[in-house]
Amino acid sequence: MHRALAAWLIARPSRAAFACALCSALAALLALPLVVAASAIPVLVLLHHGLGPAFGIALAGAVAATLVWLSSALPSMWMAVLLLLSCCVLFGSLALAAVLRRTGSMNFCVQLAVLAACGIVMLTHAAVSDPAALWRSLVQPIVASMVQLGLYPQNEAQLLLQLTQAMTGMLAAMALVFVLGGLFLGRWWDSLLCAPGRFGREYRGLRLGVVLGTALAIVFVLLFLTESLLIDSLAWVGLVALVLQGLAAAHRSKANGSLNKRWLVAIYVALIVPLWHWIMIGVLAVWGFIDNWRRPKAQDA
Repeated sequence: MHRALAAWLIARPSRAAFACALCSALAALLALPLVVAASAIPVLVLLHHGLGPAFGIALAGAVAATLVWLSSALPSMWMAVLLLLSCCVLFGSLALAAVLRRTGSMNFCVQLAVLAACGIVMLTHAAVSDPAALWRSLVQPIVASMVQLGLYPQNEAQLLLQLTQAMTGMLAAMALVFVLGGLFLGRWWDSLLCAPGRFGREYRGLRLGVVLGTALAIVFVLLFLTESLLIDSLAWVGLVALVLQGLAAAHRSKANGSLNKRWLVAIYVALIVPLWHWIMIGVLAVWGFIDNWRRPKAQDA
């Protein structure tokens, strides 16, 4: 089914533009995960037809999301944030796809995306004296509703403080997940058409590397030793990077026969089950950190 969909999308640019615009518009209507599908479409087109047509398709998606926001009866600040996030994901995935087409290295693209997310976090903290204040007016109504419904046992002021302080890092981590998700999905569609199995080999070969791995280790050590909001924000990005490394290690273990397919399925199920997902995120992050320092073996590929 996915191969047929990919073939249908690249057959005519108009089809890809329509599909990207539709997914982007739906994402702007708070169905945010659809932005992954929207960003994967220009990635697929770029890998087959080049940057020109792909940029036009990504632009169509951004315009569709903008029109949805402008046509809303009461365009809220949250919708503006989601619109900006969607545009960043569309063009972020496209930029990574251009790098992938030029270098042929998925590993380099992932490392570049992690570094870019960390760079954006650091620029935000450098440009704004109090990043938490940016989110206070957006988060406060949500916090009040959560406390009123009894979904959070602590008082409203404490919850508001925790969420506003974490918001910059959480949004950067979310953007990183969506950007890489679009790149991965587009590359998978491309491999189904051109070289079945290539994306699997590329994903299983993902590694953060010595420099990035060391930097993330320092970030997590500082997280426990200091109360810096910058370190807290960087830790969210680092957590996503380590979880991706952990998932790559899990797929590598399944490919070489040391992990049963059922366990791999259980990992993904646990990632979407409330409460259990935090446990699995922690397990994958630790696995990813250890795996990053393990010497790769020929059979792992």
